[in-house]
Amino acid sequence: MDREQITLDYEVCMNTELFDRLTVENALEQVGELLSDLHKSEVVLSVKDFTDSADTNWLFLLDKDAGQIMSVMQFSLARTPPKSHVYINNVVTHSDYRRNGLGTVLLNESFRAMVRLWGTGLGVELTNSPKKDNAGFYEALGFTSRAHDSDNPTVVWVMDI
Repeated sequence: MDREQITLDYEVCMNTELFDRLTVENALEQVGELLSDLHKSEVVLSVKDFTDSADTNWLFLLDKDAGQIMSVMQFSLARTPPKSHVYINNVVTHSDYRRNGLGTVLLNESFRAMVRLWGTGLGVELTNSPKKDNAGFYEALGFTSRAHDSDNPTVVWVMDI
């Protein structure tokens, strides 16, 4: 059965801007639950996780009506000559909000943030398991898969911005 796509009123927040929208405790709990679901093990966060590095950023899509974090991701700059790279990690959408295009919104917002923070000419990389069967999602966003060896089935997705 196909799910009907719903219209969501969301707000984009980066890093500690989230704490202006939700209490610190609520924000840390929601992000921890999303990441625990993603990693299949408990993740406990502190405010320091969002403030520790100028080159690591978090991006959130917040349901304005429900005060719920719908999607979250982390991205980090690696200043590696000759071209700096941004590594995307921990991309997850809350199960109640999946199949509504939020992953696309989240990644496109992150690309705009990367350019705003670090300029253009960046390589962008993320990895995922081939078991997730989401190649079409990443390809539609402009990523291409980089060849991997048979000993490591992890798929590396790359693009330039």
